[in-house]
Amino acid sequence: MNKLGVRPYSEPNESLLGYCVRLSKRNGLSGLRMLYDLIGVPNIGKNKSRSELDRSEVILEKLAPILGRDLSVLREAFSAQSPVWVYDEKRLIQDIRIEHPRICPNCIIEKGFVDWRWGLAHLSTCPEHQVLLLDACPSCNKPLDWHSSLLQGCHKCGATWEGMDISKRPITSLEEKAWVHATDNPSNYKDLLTDICAAIVVAGRPYDSYHDRRNHAPTISEYSSVVSLAYKILTDTWTQEAWIGSCKAERDVCLPLGDKVTYAPVLSLEKHARTFKVTDIYGSSGGSDSTTFEENAEFVKQSRFNVIPASSDTDLLRYQVSSSQLTKMLGLPNGCIQQMVDDGVIKPCNSTNVLRDQLFDMRQFSKLFSDACQAEASGRLVTPKSKELTTHLTSYGKVLSDVASGVLNGSITDSSELNQIVVNELQYKKWLAAMLENACSETVPAYKAQAALKCGDKKIKTLIHRGEIKCSRLCTSYGSIDGNSLLEFITKTMK
Repeated sequence: MNKLGVRPYSEPNESLLGYCVRLSKRNGLSGLRMLYDLIGVPNIGKNKSRSELDRSEVILEKLAPILGRDLSVLREAFSAQSPVWVYDEKRLIQDIRIEHPRICPNCIIEKGFVDWRWGLAHLSTCPEHQVLLLDACPSCNKPLDWHSSLLQGCHKCGATWEGMDISKRPITSLEEKAWVHATDNPSNYKDLLTDICAAIVVAGRPYDSYHDRRNHAPTISEYSSVVSLAYKILTDTWTQEAWIGSCKAERDVCLPLGDKVTYAPVLSLEKHARTFKVTDIYGSSGGSDSTTFEENAEFVKQSRFNVIPASSDTDLLRYQVSSSQLTKMLGLPNGCIQQMVDDGVIKPCNSTNVLRDQLFDMRQFSKLFSDACQAEASGRLVTPKSKELTTHLTSYGKVLSDVASGVLNGSITDSSELNQIVVNELQYKKWLAAMLENACSETVPAYKAQAALKCGDKKIKTLIHRGEIKCSRLCTSYGSIDGNSLLEFITKTMK
């Protein structure tokens, strides 16, 4: 293959795709696609996302002969653009490379090339010129693409970067640090990226309880503004207070369930970002910052949209939570949510039967326990640690289910926690007896029998040998106990 007529060398920190655009422009080509056709880079197709970034080796192999340079020299020139930290499966944004172009117009004018760091999802503002990186033309608002005119202006509307009025956006010290670390690559950069990516996802959905882990950053207009807001959320007290106050106003339906539920978005960021700490989250007045917090649908996986009913209740996205989140927010032990699902008291938003993958609408709980929250507290206090629940072969989850469904009258003493309920003493005793009788209407696993009798495996075997309780007919070992014999024994020992 003949060499290209103009073969410029890459500039320090120039991106590979940006270099290809510059190479195209210098040789009279329209952009990446025309260059790829010329040098033999195959078309990747419309359904294979992010492949341009994943096949840099193929591009370099095809570029080497038409540039007349050793492949090893080209690899070395662009080696800094593939650090190990660009991908981490544990981050909320796993791959932080952005495939579409983002630019600083002032840098383009002054230097004439695209910086590879502009394509990192955790950076938003040019540290030299203090302006947001553009992903769309300010004149026509159409997204930028890898056209050869990118180095001069927008090929869609003809606007040029020269003389364009770009408003200033002060960069935070934390982002300045992130820019420096992108090239010097310190050992702790991975942890910093984890925190920043978590803040970006939360800034994109500031009122959601549940935040999706994404393979890559979404393609949205003004993505840089979301990233800039993320840095302010991490570092600026006024922005934090404004966000907290906004959460309270936008999620007021959760107020009866307490602060942990109302401020779930803030607590979500605290969970994912170790450097983010709000010292007095519940005492915040909301601040006087004028920052607006917009909800971007592109940060939500399609599977979560699929469960929204025909009534288009898009607010449901704010209140979707996982079962593990529910137990922590409401102070419940494991198993309570599954019990309530099994009893039909609550229904997951999605159709999966796997509890860890199920999502629930927090507003269900506000409705279910509204009466219990308002009822007067008098009677027997029941908690997950109440021993009589174990001895009667039931659970605290069953108490919650029956209070929610009206089978058992109960009063919740603290609406921010569902881990204690006051019930009518006489009704509770009858309820416990019914629970024990129901559990013993079938075989009882030996471990449950041991818990009910407060004994170990040795004592169970002794009781069986004495004939005081019996093994299940379906199990000749000591794994299951005949329920009727167990009920008879417990009733006798209670007298």
